Parts: sequence; C-alpha cells; structure tokens
Amino acid sequence: MTFLGDSKDVLKKIYDDYGVNADVKLEKLVKNPKTDFWEIDYIGWIDFLTMKYSNDEIQVKFNANPLTTLFKSKLSAKVELERKDTLTGDPLAPLNIRKVYVEGRNILLTSSLSAESSRSIFTNNSTVLWVKAFDIKEEGDTNSGILDVNSQIPAIQPRKFLNKGVVVENFINENDNAFDMHYKVIVKLKQSLFWYYRDVNTLFGVRIAIYSGGTAFNYSRNIPIYEYAGDSNLMPTMLDINTGELNLTLANGESASLQYYMKDSVQSSELEILYAYPLSCWGGFGSYVDPDCVLQYVDDSGEWKPAFYECSVTVYEDSDRVFSTPYCARGYEFAKRLSDIVLECNFKSDLLGRTDLIGYDSNGELADIALIHGMWLRDMYSPQDKYKPINTSLKDFLTSLNVIFPIGVELWKNTMRIEKRSYFYSKEVTIKLGEVTDLSIYPDNKKYYSTITVGYEKAGGFDEEQGLDEYNRETQYNTILNKTDKDLKLISKYRADSYGLEKQRRLNPNVGINVDENKDGKFDDEIWFLDTTEIQDQPNLEVSHWSKRFAQAPKGVYSPETAFNLWFSPINIILNHGSWIKSPLVKYPNSEIKFNSSEGNSNLITKLIGGKEYTQNKGVPVEDLSEEVYLEEIAEFKAPVTREQLNGETNGKRNILGLIEFIDQRVTYKGFIISVSQNNGIGEWKVKIIS
Repeated sequence: MTFLGDSKDVLKKIYDDYGVNADVKLEKLVKNPKTDFWEIDYIGWIDFLTMKYSNDEIQVKFNANPLTTLFKSKLSAKVELERKDTLTGDPLAPLNIRKVYVEGRNILLTSSLSAESSRSIFTNNSTVLWVKAFDIKEEGDTNSGILDVNSQIPAIQPRKFLNKGVVVENFINENDNAFDMHYKVIVKLKQSLFWYYRDVNTLFGVRIAIYSGGTAFNYSRNIPIYEYAGDSNLMPTMLDINTGELNLTLANGESASLQYYMKDSVQSSELEILYAYPLSCWGGFGSYVDPDCVLQYVDDSGEWKPAFYECSVTVYEDSDRVFSTPYCARGYEFAKRLSDIVLECNFKSDLLGRTDLIGYDSNGELADIALIHGMWLRDMYSPQDKYKPINTSLKDFLTSLNVIFPIGVELWKNTMRIEKRSYFYSKEVTIKLGEVTDLSIYPDNKKYYSTITVGYEKAGGFDEEQGLDEYNRETQYNTILNKTDKDLKLISKYRADSYGLEKQRRLNPNVGINVDENKDGKFDDEIWFLDTTEIQDQPNLEVSHWSKRFAQAPKGVYSPETAFNLWFSPINIILNHGSWIKSPLVKYPNSEIKFNSSEGNSNLITKLIGGKEYTQNKGVPVEDLSEEVYLEEIAEFKAPVTREQLNGETNGKRNILGLIEFIDQRVTYKGFIISVSQNNGIGEWKVKIIS
C-alpha cells in the first residue's frame, strides 16, 4: 500500500521514533449493502521491514496477525526455560516442576578388555603359591566398576599369594552395593611359553580369584580357567584358551582378579616363565630391551619360533541400579513456559491439558507426557555451581512433539493453541460456496513420499550395549510410491531413548558407581520425553509401565519389564501418524509401509491395547492405518468470498478450520482451505479435497 501527504509524514515520524518494532494497525471498513452500516473488512499491521520511502510517498506491506509475525521471528530463539523473566523483561513465576519415580532400565553392559603385549617373570624358590595379575586394559567406558589393570600404579608384579588380594590387581571393582552383581566373563588367551628352568613337579594355571571383605581383600574362592600339574618336562609351550561364558557373582564387598599362578614342589628349586613381549629378549638371569631382537620360544617339536601373545576379556553385566526421583516438567507446563517467555500471550491446549488445571474438564491425549533435562537426571538443579540450565526453542519443542504425535498450532486472538492435528480439520461443513468457476484438480506432489524416516537425532549412549538394543533410534521405512524421491522426515530434536537416559541417570552419585560429581556428563544438555503416569494418592509421577498402553510385554528387547517409552518407538510413531501417512496411499490399500533400515534395535515387537502386534523391522500394512483426513489432491477455483465466511465461527471453531463445500458441473466437492486470495470480492481458492 502507498501512503501520500500527511499519512506519509505520520508513518515516517513513527518509524523514526520507534523503528521497525512499531505497531501500527490498519482497519478497512466497507458499507454493508443490506444494513447500510460500515463494517470491518480487513485488519492488518504495518510491516516496517518492507517500507520504501521517498520525498513523495511511502510504500509498505501489512501483516494480518502480529502474533504470527512475532512467532516467526522468535521461533528458533534459544531460551533458558528456568529464566525469571520474559524476553521483554516482564517477571515470571518459577517453572512448575514435579518429581517422577524412575525405576531405571536394566542394561546388558559389555566391557571389553585386552592386553596388547606383555612380559612376566616368575622366580619361585619356595613351595608358596605365586600369582601375577593380567595386565589388561579396558576399551570404552562402562560406568560399571570395570577397571584398567594395565593403568594401575604401581605396575603389576608377581607376588607371593598369602590369601590376600591387592587393589591394583582387580579388573572388577569392589561391589559396594547392598545387592549382588551378576556378570558373565569370557577369557580368550593365546600365548607362547618359554620355561627358563624346570623343577621336577610344577603347578601352573590361570584363574579368576575372588576376594571378600572390601578393602581387606580376603581370598574367598576362584573360578579355574586352566591348570597344569605334573612333570615339569611336559610343561606346555603354548596356551590356547577360550572359556566361553563363565558365571561370576560378586556379593557386597567382593572383587575379582584375573591371574596366572604357579608353585614349585621343592623349596630350593627355581622356576621362571617368560611370555611373549615383542622387541625384547631374554639374556641370562635378567632381561633387557633390544629393538633388533624378536623374542622366541621352543615349540613342542623343539623348533625356535617367534613368540606370540593375545589376550582378551569380555565382561557382560546384567546391570541395574537403584531407583531415583528427579524432577521433570509436564508437557503443558513446558509448552506454556515457552509461550510465556517468547510470545507473552495466552496459552491453550486440550491435547496437553489436565483436569488439575483451570479450564480443562478432561485429560488430553498427551496429558501424561513429561520432559526431563540431563542435569535433572543427575539430581542437579539451579542454583548449584555445576548446573547447566535447560536451553531450548519453540521450534525444537514443536518439531519434537510433532514427531511423537501429530499436532497443529494456531495463533489467534493473542493465544497460542497446540492441539491434535485433526482438531484443525473439522468434518463439519462451515462454508458453502455453491457453483464455482475455473476448477482444476491436481496431485499435491510435495506430499507424495517414497520413504519415511522417523525417530530421533540422538539416541543410545552406552558404548558397550549389546547389539544396539535401543529401539528409539532413527529408522527408515519405504512406501510403494516409486515416481518420487521425497522423504517424509519425522525426526525429534529431543530424545526418548531409555539407554541414554539410564546412562545419564547413573551419573547421579546416589544411583551410579564411582561417580565423579565434578565431571561433565555427555548428555548434560539433552532433553528427553517421558511417558508418565499419575501415582494414586501420591505427589510423584512415575515412568509408565508397558501395561499402560500395551496389551502384552514388548518382545525383541533386553529386559522387557524395565523397557519404557515404547509408545515413542518408530513403529508406533508410524501408527500415530497413520491418518496423514495414508493420504497419498489410498489408491494402494494392499501395499505396506515396509522397513528399510534402522540405527538401533529393529526387532522390537509391540501390541497396543485393542490393536495388532507389529514388529519394527516389518512395517505396517496401509489398510491398518487410521482413515485418511483428506486426499493428497488440490482443487483450485474461483468463487465469491466474504469476510464473514472466513472470519466467522461455527460451534466455537473458526470457519476456516471446517470443510468447504463447492459445486462444479453438478458435482459436489468438499475439502479444507489451504489459502484464499481476494480481489474485488472474488476469491482464488486453494483447497485440499476429501471427496
């Protein structure tokens, strides 16, 4: 619009005084030919960012909704959720948070230890048993009490065994829990042996020694792995050991050490064993490093061969930890807080609302959704020194919420409203246009997807988890459509993985083992969704058991009884979005949404209450998806349009959220408005048709 004369001068003065943030409202009035009254036909706000001015005129464009303008400008703004004021400085009450009982996730941890190359010399001149711990080194981080023997100080040396252990020899730390720790241990050992001097009768072996009494390290028992007892002339020249799974249970105060052991039968004899250490040699009664020398051993045939040494230890732990009760923010409070900080407008959501909130007579479908911060899982809160505030944006929240459940957002009458997406597609006819002209119908090619990628940007967390057991990870499915390369992406910025959450929870010193509270956690800044349940007559929430939503325990996962957030799994996201995924596939009812690939556990099998059983790596038949809301076809046409039609309401909803009915050549069509542009009372309509 162009302004001249005094109006131009007024706008220029407003711009000079207040800049581009100035709010200037325009109302267009037209006379109603039936009532002869002037009525508002259009309301808009000047967008000074579009202003062009000269000595004679000012040209500007208008925004119809200032809240929409603010929403778009601040959508990606990162804010601290616990801040005490809005973006414009108005004070805010503290964020409403609530404790949630987290039983925790049982996890099968796999710890890998190895020894690259090493040397040990036993010099034994007594009948007392001597031991030497394996110099094994951990690979990765288990947070489970597994230790690097290789990194202990002082270095491991052979010693007389007098029914006592030494802390630096243990590869499994002292169990300081009130409950037993259960492990499965696999030892693989290939090594050459060179015996410097042989006694008449010798005992030599490999074992796991178990100590009790905490730091007293009293010898309790052992798990034998290999033993030779007999004529020293028949001593082995090599070992080739694969134990398979050994069951190891450590009670409170118990620890474990992997050891060689040896004993002579004659006190005055000397027996020495040297095992492989590349680039080293044995010389006389001592050893020295010689870069030009490769250690050798004599095999059973009497030939000298290069020495070798390979050792690996794998420890599986059926790992569980005590429960915790961190704070969380429920979905409604989380969303309203972002609205208060960024938009400073009213907030409404029947989807997230609950009966304990003012203005809601029933619980919404997402009333039990909560969000939890990585720091809260560690039981760390503001204003603690090491605390990192929860930091997010409206965009991240809305994008992530729309992954686990299809939503829509309305900005109207200074209110942000978040609802189930179908709320904005009322099946009631609210506008009847009659006969239209210039009708054309065509596929909405932007909505025809060849693939569907669902899940989470981040998931997992335990380097040693067996078989990538986490199910809430990025997963891709395939549709029957082969004339397009478009991919429907439903990827959450927030997490829903049980493994990552459990790893972070174990950084709470009241939950984990050997926790350093001053060390930063890998997931301190992350946000998780939680599916929660009210505990009757209790102030706390609890993480929902599978039985809340599912008819049977999940299959294909480790420890199904402690698995949670199953409703957020990729296969259930597909089901939740079924009405919208089905739209471009209605002509292919016998096809399937087929599995392509997954970054995690695709073997998960779930069965919702009242539903069918689905396997994550098999997909869903199209006919099983909920009824489509509309067809992926667009109708464009011309028809008269009035302000009353577009701005009116029917049964408490705006007319533009209902069905539009129109006729062309005696055929009646229905659909939902995509857009309407007006010129002299004639509208150019774009509608997503349903029939």
